Amino acid sequence: MTTSQPKTSSPVPSPSQIKPLVSFANELADAARKAILPYWRKPIEVVSKVEHDRPVAESPVTIADREAEMAMRRLIEER
Repeated sequence: MTTSQPKTSSPVPSPSQIKPLVSFANELADAARKAILPYWRKPIEVVSKVEHDRPVAESPVTIADREAEMAMRRLIEER
């Protein structure tokens, strides 16, 4: 008796499928850069974010990190 095996690999996306993803990734990077640049090479407070379910529970976070994340999330939510 043979049982069908689920496919474990996904098909390779075509260039026409990849191009809009690359374009959106660039938009996200540009939004993050715009949010972060005002803080570049300036004194900035670093706080510790603790997530106990992660292998390394504590990680440093700045206002620039948070603003970059918010800018990228806005773009993602608009899609």
